[in-house]
Amino acid sequence: MINGKTYYQILGVTPDAEDVVIRAAFKALTQRYHPDKFKSSADRTHLKMVEINTAYEILSSKEKRRIYDQEIEENGKARELLELELEKDYSSDYFSNDDESWTTALEYFPAVETYFYALKKINNSLAFSYREIILSTKTFEKAESLYWKLKTEFLSRYFGENIKIRELAASYIDLGVKEAVREINKTVRVLGDSIDADILEVKLKEKYNIPQSETRLNELKQLKINLDKNKSITAAKEALTLLGYRIHEQRMLSLGSFEISLDGFTLGIVSLKEMLSFAKKKLREEINREALREIKKL
Repeated sequence: MINGKTYYQILGVTPDAEDVVIRAAFKALTQRYHPDKFKSSADRTHLKMVEINTAYEILSSKEKRRIYDQEIEENGKARELLELELEKDYSSDYFSNDDESWTTALEYFPAVETYFYALKKINNSLAFSYREIILSTKTFEKAESLYWKLKTEFLSRYFGENIKIRELAASYIDLGVKEAVREINKTVRVLGDSIDADILEVKLKEKYNIPQSETRLNELKQLKINLDKNKSITAAKEALTLLGYRIHEQRMLSLGSFEISLDGFTLGIVSLKEMLSFAKKKLREEINREALREIKKL
């Protein structure tokens, strides 16, 4: 810890960051705070570089990182969401719109940019990680699965495994209600993620004056509209993921086959048409349940 920040926070990456992301973050920060470029006092520049180099020394070593991860997990810092993680522009200096490799990748795989900006709405470090992993591994065809992996890891780390609580936190991050997001993080760390998400949502809306229109019911209805309109893999996955399901494409079996699982148990392997039908059915059921919950709150 340096000045109350973890080494991950100093480099502007998440604790789940892969080695390639840590190296890229270190490179970006050393360029930004280079004495010839950073317009500040010599002492401040020196201290900043000491922070960056110290953090990288620990996180670039597998053994030192393992020991450090255990340390911050034990003292609770690994899952504590500070102001830093909520600053969407924190890592803005890492990004370059003129990056030739990124521009070329988007020319041939335009969908990658959609996932990039979706992650950027949650956290800049996630978007940075996404870009660096995609470019270094050249797994552009797996852009969607990487998006879900990074998003799920981030939300799970700070908000637990309760799907409703995670999505509530994601919606408040998008709204920019930082105090409510930090309170969700604190509540989960203290009470666990088995707390009733509906009760938590009501308390947060009252405490932080969050518009009542931003409800899970509206979100579910919007997902159904999107699914009816687009009938795409992405729309079906988004809907089912919100409901707690996990989708894995089964390329080895046949083209367009998908495994649907819930709580670690495989429910079946289906075609795209069957998955769309399943998603619509489950959305209708959840919309009806959510509508009843809304009525009971009145």
